[in-house]
Amino acid sequence: MVCAGTVPSWIGTSASFSDFLLKLEFRGPEKVNSGIFLRSQKEGQPHITGYELQIWDYQPGGFNTGSLVGSLKAAATKILPDQWNSYEITAEGDRFVVVLNGKTLLDARESKHSSGVVG
Repeated sequence: MVCAGTVPSWIGTSASFSDFLLKLEFRGPEKVNSGIFLRSQKEGQPHITGYELQIWDYQPGGFNTGSLVGSLKAAATKILPDQWNSYEITAEGDRFVVVLNGKTLLDARESKHSSGVVG
C-alpha cells in the first residue's frame, strides 16, 4: 500500500480483524508523521474508532513511535530515517506487542477496541 501524502487520508482493509500478527515495512524522513491504524472502524476517524500505532518520534504528548496514541506509551526509540524500518505487531485479545527493527518497544494490555480494520 502506498499513500501519496498530498492530503490527510488513510487506506484500510475491507475485512475486520481481532487477533493478528502484522508485519510491515515503512520508510520516511527523520520527522515523518504517520501511523498504522489497528482495529479501527470503516466510518469515522480511525484514530478514535480504533488505535493509531505511531510512526513519529516527536509526538507532543509523548506517544512516540511504537505507542498506541492516547492509550499506551512505548519505550523510547528513533526510526532509521530514509531507510526501511520493520514493524511486527501482535494483537491477541487485550495484549499488544510492538517490535520495531527487532527491538520490543511495547508489551502491554489495552481493551478499548476488540475488532476492526487495519489501515
